[in-house]
Amino acid sequence: MKITMTKEKLEFYKYEIRFKKRITKISSLEKKQALKFFEEPLNTTGVYKIYILRKNNRILYVGQTKRQLRSRLNYGLAAEGKNGYHGYKWKTEEVAEIIVFYFMDRKYDQELIETIEGEIVYLVRKKTGHWPIFQNEIHFHNVKDKSAFQIANEIYSIVS
Repeated sequence: MKITMTKEKLEFYKYEIRFKKRITKISSLEKKQALKFFEEPLNTTGVYKIYILRKNNRILYVGQTKRQLRSRLNYGLAAEGKNGYHGYKWKTEEVAEIIVFYFMDRKYDQELIETIEGEIVYLVRKKTGHWPIFQNEIHFHNVKDKSAFQIANEIYSIVS
């Protein structure tokens, strides 16, 4: 699905995922069908993605990755404390909606994506009075590109 903003095209996919130590089922909420894999470009390494988990219309977690989405999610679902990483706190839920926004333009670097991610988390706190329940870290950067605020607001309006 594409949402056209002032200068940007914000593109995203919506899924229901089921998981238990790894993703066991992916269902497209737009196509209303089960899928074997996330759709392209979500299977692509090197494309920035911001993903938001929701359950019962409540935002649980906001994350970002440049890895293949399934690989990143499975890494966080399977982690059991080796080297201190216990993985996602939301992995006990077993089912959630995930909305994934992707950014193909080369102007999006890690700092800008982390800025957008942080601004979305802040908007959740500002608008609801609560941080996302399973959010355990957030990256803050001084904004160099003012479009980060606009993009974060647009994403929040889609997922809230």
